[in-house]
Amino acid sequence: MGRDHSDLGSDLLIRVGHPEDVLPELASAGSTVFAEAAVASEETSVEARLKRRLGANAQLNLVWGTRGWAPACMYLSCSVHTRGVT
Repeated sequence: MGRDHSDLGSDLLIRVGHPEDVLPELASAGSTVFAEAAVASEETSVEARLKRRLGANAQLNLVWGTRGWAPACMYLSCSVHTRGVT
């Protein structure tokens, strides 16, 4: 996989660990870390720890992805589903 990316002019970096531990090590000053926003309490706890550990060094930008329902629909009767919508 790494060779495939290299052939395309890109580098692939694989790290193992918790995002709140690994990403602050990789983020350079003034950078932005993009991640998919979460709803579950375990995931939002990870987001909070990540934001805290990034501190002033980097900004965390959470975006709602396509893996589930829109946050506004989580506790309401909502007929709009975001799967497949970009």
